[in-house]
Amino acid sequence: MYNSKESVKARYTRMETKREPFLRRARRVSELTLPFLITPQGHEGSSDLPTPYQSLGARGITNLSAKLLLALLPPDSPFFRLALDKFKKDEMGVEDASQVDKALSDIENSVMDYVEASPIRTNFFELLKHLLSSGNVLVHYDSHSEKCGLNVYGMDKYVVSRAPTGKLLKIILKELVVPEELEPEVRSACDIKDSDDLLKQTEMFTCVEWNSNKEMYYVKQVLNGHDVPDSKGTYSKDNLPWLALRLHKVDSESWGRGHGEEYLGDLITLEQLHRSIVVAANAAAKVVFLVNPNGVTKADDLNKATSGAFRTGTANDVSTIQMDKFADFRVALDTVARIEDRLSSAFMLREAVQRDAERVTAEEIRYMAGELDDSLGGIYSILSQELQLPLVKLVMRDMEKKKILPALPEDLVSPVITTGLDALGRTHDLIKLDNLVKDIFALSPEVAAKYVNISEYIKRRGAALKVDTENLIRTEEEVTEADNQAQRAQMIQQAVTPGINALSKTGALDNAEMPQPPTGEQ
Repeated sequence: MYNSKESVKARYTRMETKREPFLRRARRVSELTLPFLITPQGHEGSSDLPTPYQSLGARGITNLSAKLLLALLPPDSPFFRLALDKFKKDEMGVEDASQVDKALSDIENSVMDYVEASPIRTNFFELLKHLLSSGNVLVHYDSHSEKCGLNVYGMDKYVVSRAPTGKLLKIILKELVVPEELEPEVRSACDIKDSDDLLKQTEMFTCVEWNSNKEMYYVKQVLNGHDVPDSKGTYSKDNLPWLALRLHKVDSESWGRGHGEEYLGDLITLEQLHRSIVVAANAAAKVVFLVNPNGVTKADDLNKATSGAFRTGTANDVSTIQMDKFADFRVALDTVARIEDRLSSAFMLREAVQRDAERVTAEEIRYMAGELDDSLGGIYSILSQELQLPLVKLVMRDMEKKKILPALPEDLVSPVITTGLDALGRTHDLIKLDNLVKDIFALSPEVAAKYVNISEYIKRRGAALKVDTENLIRTEEEVTEADNQAQRAQMIQQAVTPGINALSKTGALDNAEMPQPPTGEQ
């Protein structure tokens, strides 16, 4: 713990060695996709970054991050719901339970309004790109500002240690700060003198460590070998604002694996082939003319000749250097096409969803898109528990501290994630339900009308779409009453119409005196 004789900086240096093999592969993936995510060792702002010969890796990471962002943080609806304890809800009456559900729904909308007014969505997109590329990212929920925000750190900025079960034991973050931007009290406490170079970047470490005796996380910051004033704090395991996220977990490993690492072989091969094709294309594009030294045509005459000029010579004296490598280029291009197809499917690019054909039905596109969404089920399940759920709890606790939300009893009300894997399940149930009803009506509309309960079908479809059908869809009693009124109106119409027609034929209706409106005189 903090009373250890080993300094925080020494612990960070020691833990770097365990991070090195994971960081090396993450840098390789980043180099082939988005080089600015995990920069090369020793990189500075003025240094050049590697430039890939292909853009498919960058497109894939960006596209898949955008799809995950829409799935995990949808802009048009809450990505969670507040669930009331079932036994407590059963004790309530129908009216009381309805009022509680309405109040919880209002709280959900307030939380989403708070999130949308903050820069969380932008930071969310950044952390997803880190997760897909390197498989690891550190997120700090900042509740000190007026609007909540997420600070995102790549895996080259921190070290982490976990128990074999995956429980977080220690995080050490290394940041570079400029002493001039610090408060004078902080500089004085950390032995930074005004005579020092205040513009020189200095390492500051943030240490998060689990205390198994107290069942708490202890946090502190260290600058220039001294504890930063007012930086120490304690957090419960459900209240920790530091989230060390992993995309793919591996047993007994503190670091995760990224989506790009799964396809690193294809990315490397694609990069090498594109480089070879570009180099060969440049060589093939170079035009060099050869002139027969024993011929009558002179090279100087051709160099000085303008377009359309006449010169003495023979066409056979002049030839052009050509690369007879078309067959070799064809092999490389075919290999590139096959690799790009595989990577497009892995990163859910549009060309992987719509096959190359003259006619592609909308149903075929929906089916293939659904198949690709299914492949992300494992990612959804991990991120819903390790990212979405902690984020909701942190935002709600932040809003409670700022008196924006009322304090909710944690033993009775709990957030439940409703996007990602749960949304996929609802979508598949809806598709199955629609297909069943459609098949029944296709067999026989009369049989379908006899056996299918349309009212129940509408309710189930509304539930699957998360649409509140209260006061929108008529109840069985309201439908029966409306049918009875329609029948009564039809019976009255049928009874009156023959008499009116008979009077019209005899002309009695035309000669009948119509009642005069009252004149107002007594």
